Amino acid sequence: MHVNTPADAEILNFLLHRENPRWGILFYANRWVAEPTADPAQIPASFERDPTATWVTWVQSFKSLDAKFAGQLYLNQANGRYAYFTSAQNRDRIKYDFSDPGIDIVK
Repeated sequence: MHVNTPADAEILNFLLHRENPRWGILFYANRWVAEPTADPAQIPASFERDPTATWVTWVQSFKSLDAKFAGQLYLNQANGRYAYFTSAQNRDRIKYDFSDPGIDIVK
């Protein structure tokens, strides 16, 4: 999240609680998670404004969104609970190489 969300950008939030995982992401990735939205139409609208926008949601919610917006979403990373994603247009800009010495992985 630290590498793929610019320092001046929020990670957008679909259906997650306003406090969790906000504080964990802020601590580990130094990125702010926005207030939650429950409107799925906000996701493609955000990509029209900024194709590099990133989102976080529940894994199950991401699966539903991916079916609803087929071909428009790109999953950056997921674990057992959370999915971090962006637009399919942004796919080629996603970094998975954390070897750059300028990237702080752990605080």
